[in-house]
Amino acid sequence: MATGPPRLSSTLASVIDALALAGIVGSLAVAVWAFLLCARNELPSRPLYVGMAVVAALVAAQVGIATVRLIGGAGPSESSRIVTFVGYMLTALLLPPAGAVLARLEPTRWGSGLIGAAMVIVPVLLLRMQQVWGG
Repeated sequence: MATGPPRLSSTLASVIDALALAGIVGSLAVAVWAFLLCARNELPSRPLYVGMAVVAALVAAQVGIATVRLIGGAGPSESSRIVTFVGYMLTALLLPPAGAVLARLEPTRWGSGLIGAAMVIVPVLLLRMQQVWGG
């Protein structure tokens, strides 16, 4: 029995799930790294900022795809859930750059701690986005 090509909606859903998983794992890895630097009394390093930028790019891709799908009519149907979803999207998008700015303003070990704190929040936001999207 021959099967046709996968439906676009199921393929796109798996891409979004894969992006979310990559963002969650990446942000937790950067958080552990940042907290280790903080515990060792070290300043945030350039590679830590690069790791944070990679997580920010993954989140931006996730938010971009979700925005296009939301405009296209997919996603939550209730207006209150749409507002909640958009709030989680904006927070997830803006948190990594805000954490980087705050870490630059605090060039001590606590800058590393600020990055770790920001990166611990990102997975929660991505999980909540998936939960609100799915209903």
